[in-house]
Amino acid sequence: MLGLIRTPDVALEASKTVGWPPDDFYREYGISTLLVRVDLLSGAVEELWEEPAPACVDHISVNPCDNNLILYCHEGAIPYQYGRMFIRRVGEGTARPVRDQRSGRVKVTHERWFSDGLRIAYHGMYLRESGQEHYVGIYDTTRELPLEYPLDDPTLAAWHSTPSPDGTLLAMDQQAGHTGIRLLTLADGVWHTELATSVCSDSAPLEYWQYREQDPIWTPDGRGILFRAAEQGGVSIYLVEV
Repeated sequence: MLGLIRTPDVALEASKTVGWPPDDFYREYGISTLLVRVDLLSGAVEELWEEPAPACVDHISVNPCDNNLILYCHEGAIPYQYGRMFIRRVGEGTARPVRDQRSGRVKVTHERWFSDGLRIAYHGMYLRESGQEHYVGIYDTTRELPLEYPLDDPTLAAWHSTPSPDGTLLAMDQQAGHTGIRLLTLADGVWHTELATSVCSDSAPLEYWQYREQDPIWTPDGRGILFRAAEQGGVSIYLVEV
C-alpha cells in the first residue's frame, strides 16, 4: 500500500518551513492523497481511492487478516474534527474514525495493527496544564473501545509502537530528541519498558528529506527488529535481535 501525496511543485519549497499542525498549508496548496495497492510480483498498480484536498495520508497499514481493510491517519486534524485515525474498506465510500479526540485534551496517531487483525496499537498524548503526557493505547475494533496505559518511565516520549507477531511485545521508537528503541510489555495496567538498542537517528545531521524516526518493524519470526538510523552520517537500515 502506498499513499501518493499530490503536492504542486510550488508547494515543495514552502513545505520545508511549514509549522504544525499543517492544516492551513494543505488548504492553501490543495494537497490530496491517492491510495494505491501494488502487486509485488507483477508490478500492477491498483488505484483504491483518493482522499480529497486538503488531505495528507500517512501510516497506511493493511489488516493482516483482511487485505481490503485499511488503517491510516491524516497528518493534521483536517478534514475531520473527530480524530486523525481511520479504518476504511476498499470499495466503500466512507471511513470509520478511531478514537474520539474532540475533547481537545488528547491527541492520537501512529497506529499499527496487531496480528489478530482486531486490535490497533497507537500513540497518544494527554494535554495537561503541566505539559504533555505520552501513553500507548490499544483500540479494540470489535467493541470500539480504547484502552490506554502509561509508560513506567514518564520521561519517555512514545512515538511508533509496533506489535510483535505474537502480540506480547511492542517495539517503540521515540519522539525526536530521545534515543533508542524500547520493548514494551503490558502488566498491571502499565507499559514496562526495556531498552532494545541505543542506536538512534539524532546523532548525525540529516538533509531535510531524510527522516529521523526509526519506524521499527518486526521480522516475521519475532526475533528481530528492523529500523533506520543515522549513525554513520546518513540514513541506513539496522537490525537488532531481541
